[in-house]
Amino acid sequence: MPAEGQDIVLRVFFEKTGSVWQAICLDLDLAVQGNTCRETQDLMKDMISSYLETISTYSKEERKRMLNRKAPLWVRLAWAYKFFVYSVFSNRGAGDKMVIPSHHHCPV
Repeated sequence: MPAEGQDIVLRVFFEKTGSVWQAICLDLDLAVQGNTCRETQDLMKDMISSYLETISTYSKEERKRMLNRKAPLWVRLAWAYKFFVYSVFSNRGAGDKMVIPSHHHCPV
């Protein structure tokens, strides 16, 4: 757990499925979807910022609990597997899947 006021790095995975982009922040169990990669990135950034701003009003114990709210293990494993298979076996460019570390101010 980062110290109060430190930045935290969150793992955010993006994937295009059909004509829709989806993103999941595995570290906070947040998800969004949009029509373009840029729109989905902006939506995820806004969602994470709003989430962190909201929990900053909670008690210290509650903030710690909410910052430890990871996606369920099966979700994290499924995304790790998808990313691994795609990275190892895909001949395509990284245009439809990517991992973007996201830096945010920690309210704990």
